[in-house]
Amino acid sequence: MEFSRSHLKALLFVALVACVAAAPFFVHFLGKSSARNTANDSYEQVLDGEWHFAWGEYLSPAAVLEALAANTLDVVSTPSTWASHLPHDSANPYNHGIATYARELHLPEDKDISLVLHVERIPEAYEVFWVPKGSPDAAIRIASEGNLTGPAKAAYVDLSHPVNGSGKGVLLIHVRKDVLAWGGFFNPPRITTSEIDNVNRKLQRIFDGFWTGCLFFAVFQNFYLFSLRRNDYAPLLLGNAALIVMLHLAASSNSLEVIFGTGVHVLRTRIELLATVTVGPILLLTIRYLIPPLIGPVLMWTIVGFGGFAGIFILAAPADLMSYYLLVYEAFLILVFLVMGYGLGRAMLDGKQGATTLMLALVFILSAAVHDIIAAETGSTQYRITAMAIFVFMALCTLFVGRKVSIAISRSQMLEEEKEMLKKLHSDAVNSARRDHLTGLLNRQAFDHEFTHAWRASNAKVEPLSVVLFDIDHFKQVNDTYGHPMGDRVLKSLADRLADFPMRRHDRVCRYGGEEFALILPNTLLEDALLVAEKIREDVAETPVIDDPEFALSVTCSFGVACTITASGCSAESLLERADEALYAAKDQGRNCVNGVYSLQHPQFPDISAT
Repeated sequence: MEFSRSHLKALLFVALVACVAAAPFFVHFLGKSSARNTANDSYEQVLDGEWHFAWGEYLSPAAVLEALAANTLDVVSTPSTWASHLPHDSANPYNHGIATYARELHLPEDKDISLVLHVERIPEAYEVFWVPKGSPDAAIRIASEGNLTGPAKAAYVDLSHPVNGSGKGVLLIHVRKDVLAWGGFFNPPRITTSEIDNVNRKLQRIFDGFWTGCLFFAVFQNFYLFSLRRNDYAPLLLGNAALIVMLHLAASSNSLEVIFGTGVHVLRTRIELLATVTVGPILLLTIRYLIPPLIGPVLMWTIVGFGGFAGIFILAAPADLMSYYLLVYEAFLILVFLVMGYGLGRAMLDGKQGATTLMLALVFILSAAVHDIIAAETGSTQYRITAMAIFVFMALCTLFVGRKVSIAISRSQMLEEEKEMLKKLHSDAVNSARRDHLTGLLNRQAFDHEFTHAWRASNAKVEPLSVVLFDIDHFKQVNDTYGHPMGDRVLKSLADRLADFPMRRHDRVCRYGGEEFALILPNTLLEDALLVAEKIREDVAETPVIDDPEFALSVTCSFGVACTITASGCSAESLLERADEALYAAKDQGRNCVNGVYSLQHPQFPDISAT
């Protein structure tokens, strides 16, 4: 089979996924290596597996040692919740109460090793003692977080406590849980050196900061893409998904509690669970917009509806009831990703662009989820990569959205350019149809249109309207003497001079036909129109129309001016006829003159004639 470029891209992406998936282990290994280089010895023990357990009481150090000697304590597996090893109590369905955990340990006796107990999460309050073997009176309290008595107050999460003990003894932990449904060890504690713990914490901060920055950039990028193309909802959905994952990242750490105090413990839990049930449907909707049709609308909106209902339930239900259905939320998220995988599988078979890459990213998400479940159960690593995997998936979706928006913008710009070109061609075509090809002035067709428009405006406003008709005297002699090319030069030169003549914005100058020209002067009395005509006559008569170094030619023009207002009862045709009559009268008077009349006597405008 031929190795194509698409195959190479797939292999490179698989390699990238593998590297990202292995990154937490690599970082964790670096943390251990760095610690070994800064201490004479290293020690790290994950405290998962079997613990001794007593429900409903805080056992004192002496009582714990006696119970261990008598073997009267229950043995439970951790990490686990109380519900997994307590009988159901209808009066206390969520197993609120207190308990004691105890585990026999043998700590290093090297005084140069500084040990710490790292507690990632023990809901909701806890107190830790180190009890030397056979010496309950020498018990050392390592930590006390939250309220073990009195009003409920949760402990901070992800804390490290110095361990001032060595040799054989018992690690004793008192736990109280009154708010959420799960109690006990959510994640297994671990004892390690302070050097390893410091390196791990620094790397974890770098890790969290990097992904928070990436998520913030994803939020900004997608909202910006949505602002460019409001009819495409994929970037809007992706931006919200990135925002939800960023909130989940903040909620799963101690960031909110450090800023606002442990009073936001329940709110932080609600945010964490809300992100669990909403990010899946949002990503599913995003993929459906990117690669339609992904799945049927009934299944799609069923999933979205359930996610919305679960989100409302998480925000409104009591804390213990809300948190009781954690496994349902997680199962729903996995189901959504499986449905997404089914849709992407169909898209791959149909040859949809981008389906294969998104399928690989989806497999990475499912693998990361399995990794985090195993890591939480075994305590093998404190790094969680599901959020990172979801970000990788969203980053790929963002690339597709960006490309889609870029193509749409380019296409829109191309359409705008084509629209402008067509508009220009249309304008050129209109101008070409309205302009005289020789002189560039408005032609007879344009004159008829402009005159009709001016007549209607004059009629509506009851204003005077003047028309000037004029032609070149003895123009036939110019053609006969110098030829038609010279006649065309005369017409063009005269037209250029008329185009440069100062006129008002709504005045129009046109080539009426042959050597005849016309002026349309709206809202102009006869005496004013006569002045305009006289200025043009003088300019034409006094300046040669052809003024070459070896040849000069002058011409004159005769002008006929007519004026009326529509209220006088005159028609448009009669106004033109009176202007034409005035032009012939000017020729009869010897040419090179101006003659003007009103088209119809009106008391507001007395009859005037001028030569």
